[in-house]
Amino acid sequence: MGRSVSPKTLTLLWNTVDENLERLSAALDELNWRLRAEGLSDEEAISIRANMPMHPDVFAHSIIHTLMTDAGAVDILRMIPDVGGENPGRDYTALNAAAITHQVVPGLTVKLASLEHIIESKQWSDRPKDHEALPELLNLQTQQQTAPEPDTGFDIGL
Repeated sequence: MGRSVSPKTLTLLWNTVDENLERLSAALDELNWRLRAEGLSDEEAISIRANMPMHPDVFAHSIIHTLMTDAGAVDILRMIPDVGGENPGRDYTALNAAAITHQVVPGLTVKLASLEHIIESKQWSDRPKDHEALPELLNLQTQQQTAPEPDTGFDIGL
């Protein structure tokens, strides 16, 4: 049971350990990262970047990066505020504890934020595209909460 419309932007929350930031930086370089901002064309963003590699220290000084890559749009966050907008909000460790594991293809497994946390982040963001996504996400949450428990096939007769 998933969304019927795929998001147009991949949102990542990074684990702040140095080795992870180095891997994230290398992956962004491989994907030809560039800035993504309203009013800035992709050509202008590419010329601004001018083959500048992503450095892991960049992530230490900000909460959100909105980038474009050759694979598509990416938002990279240090944390997600809770629905009340509390800062520092929920970081990688907090969200990872409630995350679900999903096999994308054989050999590639990813962790996805819980539906509850995704809904809270959309409510906090308060952008038109988030308002557009909320009804379907809330419907999915209702379906999950009212779905019967799966039949395990065991009846112990208590």
